[in-house]
Amino acid sequence: MKMMIWDWNGTLLNDAECCFHVLNDLCKKRNLKQLKSVDEYRSIFCFPVIRVYQQLGFDFEKESFEDLSIEYTQGYQATYLKYPLHLQAIDCLQNNIENGIMNVLLSASQIDILKKQATEYKCDQYFQEILGLDNIYAHSKVELAKDFISKSNIQASDVVWIGDSVHDFECAKECGTHCILVAQGHQPRHILEQTGVLVVDNLVEAIEKSREL
Repeated sequence: MKMMIWDWNGTLLNDAECCFHVLNDLCKKRNLKQLKSVDEYRSIFCFPVIRVYQQLGFDFEKESFEDLSIEYTQGYQATYLKYPLHLQAIDCLQNNIENGIMNVLLSASQIDILKKQATEYKCDQYFQEILGLDNIYAHSKVELAKDFISKSNIQASDVVWIGDSVHDFECAKECGTHCILVAQGHQPRHILEQTGVLVVDNLVEAIEKSREL
């Protein structure tokens, strides 16, 4: 292995509870039924994220997905710093560096927000590259990954993708990389296991298993 691609939200940053509260605030403002727990949030989370809003009853004939995304982002940015990185996230990044493995941060987040967060959480120096989208609408990040891998002169077979969602698996599969999913983020283990790839409980286990690929 020469490169590890890290997802951000839910994988390194423990922000599922933050997203749960922000979504409930949006539901409350519109008199929609609120989610009862973080576990319920995890059970409906998916990509593209517009499907999450549709499951909750948001009416896109009354308001646009773009406007809703702006409101969600404002709520998220106001509260995310209350939530920490997952345990030993920094240790795992440092372990890769010590073993000559490139860390790449790749997210469906808007790139300026992503870089700001990485700096705030004091982990930006552990990444050789930080890649995000040029908008806030959380569409697929697969093209970003494909482009970066092709320019890196590293074979996809030498890359491990660490994520917390089925979308991470789909991106890794399309890029031809290995994939390990961590069941402490935005989707529960039983959904992740449906992908057929290795699912682990925490980041330390993900690093340990990646050495066997």
